[in-house]
Amino acid sequence: MKPKALKYSDKKEIEYTLIGTIYYLQDKFEEALKNYNLAIETNDSYEQAYEGRNQTILENHLMLIDLQDKLIEKELRNNLN
Repeated sequence: MKPKALKYSDKKEIEYTLIGTIYYLQDKFEEALKNYNLAIETNDSYEQAYEGRNQTILENHLMLIDLQDKLIEKELRNNLN
């Protein structure tokens, strides 16, 4: 279901970017990326959408690296015992 703001707006790239930011702040990175990409498709020169998308991708990678580090630490502890 599309938000009502999108129905009435001429600047959909702004709304898509704001929706992406809301999802980003909720750690819903897949939904955030979808909306940032929609903003870019709507206006491929809208810099804020690229910034949001890049930040979301970076945050997702950092979370994966953190998870990987925790798994490695757990494995090392298990091997020492």
